[in-house]
Order: sequence, then C-alpha cells, then structure tokens
Amino acid sequence: MNEINLYGTGENAARFILTHKDIKISRIIEGKIAGNAEIPDFLGYKVFYLPDVVSEMRRTYTVIASSYKAYWEIKRRLEKEYHLVEYENFEFFATFQKKRVFIYGNCHTQAIRWALQTSSEFNEKYGIYPLPEIQEFDKSYNCGKLWDGIDDFSFDKCDLFVHQCIQKDNTYGYVYSSNNIISKLNNECKVVGIPNLYRMPKFLYPQIPDEFEQIYYEPFGDTCYFIFRDKYIDANHEVPMDDLYKMVFDPSLIDKSEIIDRRDEFFSKLEQRDKEWDIHIYHFLENRIISEQCFYEPNHPTNVVLHYIAKKLLLILGIREEINLSSMPRLSANEIPIYKSVQQALGLEYYPSIIRCDGIHKLFPGEMNIREYIRQYLLWNFSNYPHTTKRIQYYRKKRE
Repeated sequence: MNEINLYGTGENAARFILTHKDIKISRIIEGKIAGNAEIPDFLGYKVFYLPDVVSEMRRTYTVIASSYKAYWEIKRRLEKEYHLVEYENFEFFATFQKKRVFIYGNCHTQAIRWALQTSSEFNEKYGIYPLPEIQEFDKSYNCGKLWDGIDDFSFDKCDLFVHQCIQKDNTYGYVYSSNNIISKLNNECKVVGIPNLYRMPKFLYPQIPDEFEQIYYEPFGDTCYFIFRDKYIDANHEVPMDDLYKMVFDPSLIDKSEIIDRRDEFFSKLEQRDKEWDIHIYHFLENRIISEQCFYEPNHPTNVVLHYIAKKLLLILGIREEINLSSMPRLSANEIPIYKSVQQALGLEYYPSIIRCDGIHKLFPGEMNIREYIRQYLLWNFSNYPHTTKRIQYYRKKRE
C-alpha cells in the first residue's frame, strides 16, 4: 500500500508523516472543524473536512493518527455515520503495516502496554491496537458506555492476543471472558495469557472489611478519593488523631494468625491460577513479596510485578531488550497503608510510610504520609463535605 489518506492533524499525525516517508499521502483529513471553516495546511499538506471526503475514503485506505481514546470515538463515527469498515477502509496508525497486537484486560494493561512500547525491537514488528480496558465497556464507567459490546472489535484481524485471563464468571459477563474472545481469533493468531492479580492480595490489607469493602459516592462515581473502607478507622473515627495514628502502628492490633491464614489462602489460590497462565508468577511473588512492595492495594500491583510480566512477555516474543523500570507509569492513585501488625506478622522488609506518590486521589496536594492519609480519610468520609449529604451506596463487586 503506497498511497493513503491520513486522518489527524496532531502529534501522532506528524510522527507518522516523518516516519513513513515511503508512503504517499493523498490528503489530510480533519474531523472536528465545521465544513465551511477554512482549514490551514498541515506540514505542507492540504487539509480536508471529514464529510467532504467520505467518498474518497471508500476508495483510498485511511490511517487514523489519533490518541487511543480519540480513536474509539473516530472509529464509532466512521462506522455508525458513514458505514466505513475497519481494516477495509481505515485502521489505527500504530498497527499500520505491522503485526496487530490486542492487549485485553483491566488497568494493569496500561503499564504493560507502555513497557512493551519502550522496546525498539517490539515497535519495529508489532503495533498495539487501542482496545479499551474491560471496565470501559461498563455503562457506569467514566462518561458512559462507548460500545455496544465486545463484537464492536475485529478480533479476527489480530496477530498477537495478550489477555489477562478474564474468567468465565467475571463481573461483566461471559461474553467478556478470555475464552469467548479467543474463539473469535483467527487460527494463526498467537495467544499469551498473563497473570490477573486483581482483587487477590487482600491479605496485605486486613483493615478492609470482607463485606461492603468499597464505596460508591453519588454523584461522584469513579471520582472517589478513598474507594476502600477501613474498619478500624471507621470504628474509631471520633477518637483523637494521635490515637488513630498509634492504632495503625500498633503491632498487636490484628492477630498474627489471621494475617498468616489470609496469606496462605492467597498463595493457595495463586498457585492454582498460575497453572492457567503462560507467564508464571507464583514463585516470583513468593520470593519478592517480603523484600519489595508488590501491591499498592488489592486492585493494583506495583511496577516490580508489572515489569516482570512485561519482560517475560517480550521473552516469549524472542525479544531480550531491557525495560526501564523507573520510567514506567505507576498505578498508585488509590494506595492505602500497610498496618504495622501486617508488616511484623509477615516479616516485610519494607514499610511505605509515604503513599500515593504519583496518585491523583488526594484532597490536598503535597506529600501523603500515613497521618495525612488518616486525616484525609476522615475528612472525606465523616465531615460535612457536600457528598456526605448525598446517598452513599456501599457495594462489593464479586470477583473470583
């Protein structure tokens, strides 16, 4: 394919032009500007407004040089309004003339996707398709449901399917399970199952109650600064701050046998699930969880874990290029403290006294130590902030 249309007038479009000098670009297409508006040239190319060139897009292949999330909206518009077909009429710029990689899972895939793209050898051979994370199919997520369902995506065009081993009885339904999607792949597609650790390491955080552990605030939705309840702070929220601080650091607060039992249950379940994954992590966590922080809270692993998964994935692809751990994005927005009794019971060699270092979920800017975490937790849950006058719904999503 030596001639294409290029959709987009941003950074990704400029990058595409500079790195594909062997490709003739017939026209630059802009979708946001009104039809009668004068559109400036882009890097010497004349720019056309989308409705004016749809007929040309039916004849000449179009590369969409947009951000990940912008592509979802553009794809939907091209399909619903103009009846264009992905891979027949257009595709995302990252996969153009490369093996198409679909990475399927939750927010853990953000860091893994980033890590893969730091490899020059990976980028030379593969392009990552902007597949939404599983929670972005949910009607309640962010600004609303974007897709009619998983069938909105052409999995039969996938060359490498990396999936987080979404189980049959997941929260969103069987159609979102890995097994269902794998059945839609072509016979030549390579499939790699990576660990799914979401909701698993609760033994590190026994302050979270077993029932009603998460909080949903209306009208805030996902914009919640403290998504996990803390049964010890909740039960003592009227006592002085100094006493709450001492409670968190009391090594006898939580019975050691309870912590050990929860840890053993975690590793027992992990051992069983590890057999289903192509990247095995049981022994890695068994050896590392004492010496290094491996989780921020039950939902999100640290980059120690995600770096290991990404490195193993590259090795499966025959790529030995190193990944820079320090520059990977971190999933620490909702990090919660590890209680002192947990540290001592498990013999942890680390104790993160400063949390949410990169987290956006803070009431106030600045460093968040454990005392500051307690203060903000109390403000959010027990003060007269506007949200406390709204209905508070506690819920637990059952995930196994």
